[in-house]
Amino acid sequence: MSPEASSTLIQWFVDYFSHSSDPKVLGALVYEMFALQDSFGQVMVKNLQVRIFRSLEILVKSHEHQSRNVSLPGAVPYGTLQSLPERFTRHNFTISKALTLREIREKYLSQSEAER
Repeated sequence: MSPEASSTLIQWFVDYFSHSSDPKVLGALVYEMFALQDSFGQVMVKNLQVRIFRSLEILVKSHEHQSRNVSLPGAVPYGTLQSLPERFTRHNFTISKALTLREIREKYLSQSEAER
């Protein structure tokens, strides 16, 4: 999803829930990749975008290939963990926090669930 579409969707939720006379708590959970500026991240991004061969047989016969064409449009404007909460505070969320998957696993999952 593009950052613009994401912003529009967040604003829709804010507008929708702000019309009530009862105070509401609005929460959101976003899974977004970030910190892809290092060499590992750049290789991963490139691997998601490059063309892959359908099969060795097709490769040998005609060099046909198919694009993965996977992009991560949110990874550019929100490139750091610290930048992720911005997308919500710009829409007047009073609290916004970003956690890594490692932090979620360590703080919120039991050891048995993490091992499963």
